[in-house]
Amino acid sequence: MITDWQSNLIEFMIDGGVIGHNQAKIVSKFDGFASAKRLEQELEYLAADDRVQKFNIPAMGRKGGRRCVIWRATTKILEVAT
Repeated sequence: MITDWQSNLIEFMIDGGVIGHNQAKIVSKFDGFASAKRLEQELEYLAADDRVQKFNIPAMGRKGGRRCVIWRATTKILEVAT
């Protein structure tokens, strides 16, 4: 069963278009609904079903430093049962 925040997460991911959203933005947006760990678990679940894609990219302006995690919806995200 999909909860309201999970449904909102799916809509948010779709709204991200081909660019997607960075993980920090997703965590910030859903802070009052789920923990960062729970959000990542949900995104990993969606990724296992090819409904989202995960990209690790270098953070802007950093040499060999931290990486930024970007999540992007695929067309399969529309197949999520409600």
